[in-house]
Amino acid sequence: MMKRSISYWVNLGTVRRIFHQRPVILWGTACASVFVIAVADYFTGALVTLSAFYLGPLILVAWRRSRTQAQLLILLIVMSWAAANYYSSPEYYSLGVILWNAFVRWLHLTLSAEILILFRKSQDELKLLANIDTLTGIANRRSFNTELLNILNDLKLTDIYVTMAIIDVDFFKKINDEYGHPHGDFKLKQVASVLVITCSERDLCGRLGGDEFGVVFVSSNPHSL
Repeated sequence: MMKRSISYWVNLGTVRRIFHQRPVILWGTACASVFVIAVADYFTGALVTLSAFYLGPLILVAWRRSRTQAQLLILLIVMSWAAANYYSSPEYYSLGVILWNAFVRWLHLTLSAEILILFRKSQDELKLLANIDTLTGIANRRSFNTELLNILNDLKLTDIYVTMAIIDVDFFKKINDEYGHPHGDFKLKQVASVLVITCSERDLCGRLGGDEFGVVFVSSNPHSL
C-alpha cells in the first residue's frame, strides 16, 4: 500500500487536495460560481445564453463522485438559472415554460454529472491498476520511485529525516522450486503484509520486482529511525 503523497508546489494537484480535504471550500466555491453566473445571466437577458458556464461548478462537485452532492448543486443551478431568466425577461416566460425548461436543464445536468462520475471512477480504477502491485496490494516499482522522488524533494523544504531499506526474500527461488509458485506468491503477500503493518502513514513501502521490496521510513526525529 502506498502510504504517502505530499506536494508543496502550488499546482492543480494542490487545489484538488484542498477541495478534497475541505469540502466546505469546494461547496463555497461552487455556490459562489453559480451565483456569479446567474447574475451574469440576468444582465445578459433571454437572448444570450450562458448555459455552458453552469457546467463548471457542477464539474467541481461531481468530480468527487458524489451523486447526492451533485443533485443538490443541480437543483441550485436550475433554480438560479430559472430565476435569472424570468426576472430578466418575464414577458418570455410563463409558468409552463419555466417548469419545462427547468426539467430539461435538470435532465441535461444530471446526465452530464453521471457521465463525469463514471469517467472519474474509471480513471481512479486505472490509476490504481497502474500504481499498485496486483499480487501484494502495495505500491509497484513505478509508484514507489515516483513517491520516493516526492519524499526527496520534501527534504529540501522541511526538516524531515529519511531511511531507505531494500529487502529481498532469502532462498525465494528454492521456495518456488520445492513448494511451487502459489506458495511463493503466498510468502510474498506475507512479506508485504508485514511491511504495511510496520510502516506508518508517513512511510512508503513497495514491491520493486520479484522478491525485492523497498521501504522508506520518514520521521522528524532522527533518533526514531
